[in-house]
Amino acid sequence: MNHSELVAATAAYAAAKNAHDADAVAAAYAPDGVYQSVGFGEPVQGHEPLKGFYQALFTALPNYHGEFEGIAYGENTAVAWGRFGGTIAADFLGLGAHVGRVVDIPVTFVCTFRDDGLLISDVGYFDVATFCEQTGIRLAAVRPTIGGGFIPGYEAFWAAPDPDLVPQIGTEDLRSTWVGQPAEIVGISAYQEHIRAMTKLIPGLKVEVVDFLAEDDTVFIEFVATGTVGGQPVRFKGLDRFRFRDGRVCDGVTMYDDSVLRRALEAGSQ
Repeated sequence: MNHSELVAATAAYAAAKNAHDADAVAAAYAPDGVYQSVGFGEPVQGHEPLKGFYQALFTALPNYHGEFEGIAYGENTAVAWGRFGGTIAADFLGLGAHVGRVVDIPVTFVCTFRDDGLLISDVGYFDVATFCEQTGIRLAAVRPTIGGGFIPGYEAFWAAPDPDLVPQIGTEDLRSTWVGQPAEIVGISAYQEHIRAMTKLIPGLKVEVVDFLAEDDTVFIEFVATGTVGGQPVRFKGLDRFRFRDGRVCDGVTMYDDSVLRRALEAGSQ
């Protein structure tokens, strides 16, 4: 490509994004072209995945706009820097974006083209932590770890707890400490029986995630639990800490105010 062709291809690509035309954006790529946001999920490759990605972006940010503050050209490469943003109107890729949040992010794009003017790759560099802060997305959601990947399963289990599913979650030698328990729970069978006892003690037990922090093979989960004890409705907050081995829980600590349960049991026995 000569310089004028490179300038024109870059401008057309940017215009398609600002026009929210996912078809045109995807068509700007070669068939095996790739978009990647460094530090934000996996690369997106191919026309249909690219189209789907940009459709999701323009749905989440219907007033999406990108503004160049500067651009430099090399051989079949354009490096543009500026800002992108808009107002969140819907969730983005199931990551939990908060509707109504305003996004305004400094960004640099490195676009590499084929000789025929189609994009080989577009790589975006921006501060993912700032993006998450502005959108309300948890950082762990876009940088999944073993611990962070455990959260959907944790939420699904505690929405309708089934003790028979426990062996799928933990290792055979799982060790767990629960507040109020006289001894450490050792082994997956013992843990399964403990969960069975808890669901009998607290009929209708459900646990909802308030927040979590995941790093490598460890996750901390802040939760709220609800149910009934002795006919009395109960609600209490707590904290779980899990460590993983080969994708399963091998060690855990569960902390909560067990006085809530004791008071409900005493009231129910009167």
